[in-house]
Amino acid sequence: VCVCVLACRQQILSILERIRVVVRDANEDVSCTMLRDWTSVGSHTNFEIIETLTELFQMETRTSLKAAAITLFVQMIRLDIEITTPLQHSVLPTELAREVMQIWNNEDVQTDSFAEVSSLLKLFALIYSTGTELPSKYHDYLSRTFLPILFDLTLCQDENASQMAIICILAVNNLIPFSDNMSTHPCVVVAAQKDCHVLSEHMFQYINHYQDPVEMLKESDDIITDEFGADDAASLDPNTHSVMKFLHVMFSARSSGSVFACEGDLLIVGDIILREIQDRAVTDLVCVKCVLCAYKYACMCVMVSFTSIVAS
Repeated sequence: VCVCVLACRQQILSILERIRVVVRDANEDVSCTMLRDWTSVGSHTNFEIIETLTELFQMETRTSLKAAAITLFVQMIRLDIEITTPLQHSVLPTELAREVMQIWNNEDVQTDSFAEVSSLLKLFALIYSTGTELPSKYHDYLSRTFLPILFDLTLCQDENASQMAIICILAVNNLIPFSDNMSTHPCVVVAAQKDCHVLSEHMFQYINHYQDPVEMLKESDDIITDEFGADDAASLDPNTHSVMKFLHVMFSARSSGSVFACEGDLLIVGDIILREIQDRAVTDLVCVKCVLCAYKYACMCVMVSFTSIVAS
């Protein structure tokens, strides 16, 4: 029996690897067509390969096969972002969240477990990287049950797992629309109860380099770089930029805004605003926006200073 199980595992791994090589090396148009339109005999379902791979991941218990499936999913998404649509409405995101929570809630978390967590979180972030609204059937589970775990994971000792948790938070936040009462926003509610100093530090590092890690993840695993991302501040639109939207959400409510940014982070914000004002003409619309940001920045500093005084 053990020999049969091993042979079965090797056979599945071989198939997954062959598909991965085809997706990587074949013509992109051919690969996209295969992923979308290939069907088995008697089937008429689009994205059947994605559906079958999802079922494999859900039923499989062997770590090596799950890891191979995740690698293949990531490569497929980077080839054709359209496959995120069926994945968003499948059981895969909740399965990924469940496995992450199971590992994190284990009192004896091993160092090598963080590599598995990073892999699970990477796929989760990619699935929701398009910014479409969170499916209603998964809204409460992902925004209220999984989101607090993601905030906790930002503080974990493994840098990769922490960074992937941050990107997942940004991806989930992208799916939740702005509302008139931002105090009830899931990210605001969780942030007000958590230690956000690592999250805050990363947010302002991204903004300082005009980087959107959710968009960058679609292309590469190398998120933190010294290179600038967007051309200028004009592209930092809260409606399209995940970091700007998250900061907008955080500072739209006193409960999260008063605990989110620390003094060092606010100094970075000041440097960014001054840099933009100095580099632009007075008549430049972006310069006007920066002046308005400077006013809001001053109000933010006052709010943080007041909170520090009260706390002491």
